[in-house]
Amino acid sequence: MARKSTKTTYALPECLDMTSLDILHQELLGHIDKAALVLEASNVHRLSTAAVQLLLSCARSMEQQGHVLTFKKPSAVMQLVFEQLGLSAELQQRKAS
Repeated sequence: MARKSTKTTYALPECLDMTSLDILHQELLGHIDKAALVLEASNVHRLSTAAVQLLLSCARSMEQQGHVLTFKKPSAVMQLVFEQLGLSAELQQRKAS
């Protein structure tokens, strides 16, 4: 029986660096078939470039399937890291309203 596509909210952990990427990757894979995935990002205090790449890769994979990934309340750290990487527009485009 196919799983029903729904909207899901997942709270990102405080630390998204190389030590947490395997767990984050598995968590995202568990939600990638949802019609809409909202990542609660207000508690993110550490964010590596590799984590940003993983998040955006997941977003693009979901878009290719006709699904949507958004970020809810991105923390100041998340906003700063995206800005430093020249990806502010990517974050703004994916902000949950």
